[in-house]
Amino acid sequence: MIPSPKTVRNTSLLQQLPTSIALLDTDFRLIDASRHWMEKFGLQSSDIKGKTIFEIFPRLSNDWKTRLEYAMDGLKDIQIMDRVKTSKQISENFIWNLNPWKDGYGNEIGVVITVKEVPKTKELQLELKRTKNLLDQKGKIARIGSWDYSVITDELFLAPAVREIFNVNNNSKITLDMATGFYRQGESRRCIQEAIQNAIHNGLPWNENLELLQRDGKRIWVNTIGRPKFKDGKCTRIIGTVQDITEKMNSDTTKVVQTIGSNFEDFFDFSPVGMVITDYKSGKILNCNEALSSITGYTKEQMTGKFFPRFVNLSAAGGKSKIAKCLNEKGSFKIDRVVLGTESGENIIISIKSKLLTNSLNETQVLSVVQDVSPVNHQIKNLKTRISEFEISQEKLVNFAHMVSHNLKGHATNFSLLLGFLKQETNERERNKVVSVLCEGAEHLTDTIKGLREIVSIRNNERCKKEAITLNDAIYKTEQRLAGLVKRQSVKIVNEIPDSLKVKAVPVYLDSILGNCMSNAIRYRKKFKAPVLVLSATVQGKYTVLSIEDNGIGIDMAKDEEKLFALYKTLNNEGDSQGMGLYLTKYQMDLMKGKIEVESAIGEGATFKFYFPNN
Repeated sequence: MIPSPKTVRNTSLLQQLPTSIALLDTDFRLIDASRHWMEKFGLQSSDIKGKTIFEIFPRLSNDWKTRLEYAMDGLKDIQIMDRVKTSKQISENFIWNLNPWKDGYGNEIGVVITVKEVPKTKELQLELKRTKNLLDQKGKIARIGSWDYSVITDELFLAPAVREIFNVNNNSKITLDMATGFYRQGESRRCIQEAIQNAIHNGLPWNENLELLQRDGKRIWVNTIGRPKFKDGKCTRIIGTVQDITEKMNSDTTKVVQTIGSNFEDFFDFSPVGMVITDYKSGKILNCNEALSSITGYTKEQMTGKFFPRFVNLSAAGGKSKIAKCLNEKGSFKIDRVVLGTESGENIIISIKSKLLTNSLNETQVLSVVQDVSPVNHQIKNLKTRISEFEISQEKLVNFAHMVSHNLKGHATNFSLLLGFLKQETNERERNKVVSVLCEGAEHLTDTIKGLREIVSIRNNERCKKEAITLNDAIYKTEQRLAGLVKRQSVKIVNEIPDSLKVKAVPVYLDSILGNCMSNAIRYRKKFKAPVLVLSATVQGKYTVLSIEDNGIGIDMAKDEEKLFALYKTLNNEGDSQGMGLYLTKYQMDLMKGKIEVESAIGEGATFKFYFPNN
C-alpha cells in the first residue's frame, strides 16, 4: 500500500522531532525519518528514501521480517535488539521498537520504528544471561508443537506434537477451557488464563514457563507462547507454541540447576553489576562482589555470613514465604522496587532478580543481581512532574482563550447595541450621548486588550501580579462596557460600596469576573420586570467580600449546584449562555486564592459573594 500524498507530506514533520524515528510503508521501504535518526546512522535522506530497511541495513538479523509482519498485523510494542554501524562507523547495539502505522481510518499503512541506545545495565544483564546459558547443562531437544485458537468460533486446533505433550488422543476434541485445565491448579493455571484474557482484550503476547498435568496425571514443565492476531481492531485468533522443557526444569524438584564454574566466578567477581549469592535454606550471604559493596557501602567481610533480609525490606515483595514459594515453583523471582538500607543510613531503591543454583557440591544457593534504580525513579518522578506541569499549562491556555473570547464578546455586544441606538436615535443631544459612551467603550476595549497582552507576556498565570484596585473604579469600567445592554434592558444598578474600598486582585481577572457576573444577572432577568443589581462590599477577617445581588429568575441550588461552575454547563434555556462565564470566574478566583459563595432560590434572584484575600 502506498501512503497518500497528504500522509507523505505530513511525514516531513518527522524531521523536526528530537527522537530517532522512521516510517516504513507496507513493503518496508523508507518513507521518511527524523533528523536524529539520519544523524545517528550517518545517512542522507536523498540516498535512502524508497529503499527497504534491509537495503539500508543489510546485516539485520533474520527475524526482522517476521517482526515487521507482526507489526503490520497490528501487534504493538515489538522490541528487537540488533547491532548496526553508527555515523562513527562503530558497530553498536540498539533497541528497535516496532509499532503499526495507521491512517485516520485505523488501517495499517506501514510500520513506525523508534531507536534507542542500549543502557549499560541492559548490556550487562544480557552478558550475564549469555554466561549463564554457557553453563547450562542441556539435555535433549524438547518436543514442540503449534496451536491456533479462533476467538470468533471458539475452536482450538492442536498440532499432533502438542496433543502428544498433553497426552490426548489425536481424534478427541479439545476446547480452550479443557486445554487450560491441563495446567497445574494454582499459579500456572491462573497465569495462562490471565495471559489469554490479556491477549484478547489488550493485545498482549505471552511467553511463560508453566507446570502442566498430563491426562495420566504426570507433571511436566512446558514453555507456552501466544500471539494475538487482530482484524478491524478486534482480536480474532491467537496462535502459539507449546514446548516440553521438563528436562531443563528438573521435574523431580522443579528447580533450575546450574553449575558455577571458574568462568562464572571470574564474571561474578569483576561484574560492574551488584551480585550476591545466598544459602537457599538459611538466607545467609555466602558471597558478594565489589559492585554490591559499592551500592550498599558495606564491605564484603561485613556482609558475608549476615542474613540478606537484614539489608533489604522484602515485605514489599510479599515476604520471605512468597519468595520461597516462587523459587520452588519457577526457580526464580523478580522484584522491581524494594528498599535497601546502606551503611551510611540512607535508603535507596533497588531491583532484584534471583535464580536458583547448585554448586559443585550439589548445595542449593540463590544468585541475585542487584541494581540501584533510584536515578531511574527520580527520572520517572521528574517526567511525571513535567507532564503534570504541561497539563496545567494546557488547561490555562484553554481558559485564557475562553477568557479572551468572553471579554471581547462583551465589548462587541456593547458596540452592536450602542450602534443600533445611534442608528435609531434622531435627537442630536441623545446621539451625542451615545457617541460619548461609544468612545468610552473603545477606551475600555483598549484597556482590556492591553491587560490581555500583559498576561500573554507572562509565562505562567500564577506569576500575574495582584494590585490594590479601587473597587468602584473597576465597577464603573464594567458599567461602561455593558452600557448598551444596561440601557436596552433598563437595568437599575445600586452601588453601596464605599469609594475608598480596595481589593487585591489581578486587574484583568477582576474585569472579567465583574463583566461575567453582572452580564449574567442581566441575562437571567425575570420577564416583564426591570433588572435590579445591588452591589455591596465588606471586610471579613482575611478577606474583602464583594456581593452582587440581583432580582432575576434565581437558581435551583439543590439541582444545579454541582454544575454551577462547570465548563459548557448551562442551568436553563434562558438567554444565550454557552456555559463558560461562571467557569472562568471560578477559575480566576482560584488562581487568586479566593473563593465564591452563592445564595439563590427559584424566583428569588441570586447573590454571588466573591472573597478576595487581603494578603
